[in-house]
Amino acid sequence: MSFNIDEWNVIKKEDGTEYLERKDVDAIRKRVEESVANNTGEFAFEISEEEIAADNLRILRDMRDQKLAETDWSQGADVPDALKTKYITYRQALRDITKTYNNWTDVVWPDKPS
Repeated sequence: MSFNIDEWNVIKKEDGTEYLERKDVDAIRKRVEESVANNTGEFAFEISEEEIAADNLRILRDMRDQKLAETDWSQGADVPDALKTKYITYRQALRDITKTYNNWTDVVWPDKPS
């Protein structure tokens, strides 16, 4: 399963930070509330800490891979060396992001070269 950014909204908080929220979150909340109200147990499941950690890391990698794909052009033969070098450093920082972070909600992304 891959991360599809089109299924998510970027929500900006008052302090300027941003987070992702599924576009169908209201429908999911409604189903959960109905399940609880009707005691149907439809959403009576447990997710282990390991599963949550694995999902967070998977989402982080998917987001990282998207950023890498957006900069593939920068490594072409016709790209000036000075610009290519900036992107080499940026792309390596993206590849190394999972050495520092394991949760996409906490990550501080490196600055993209201008």
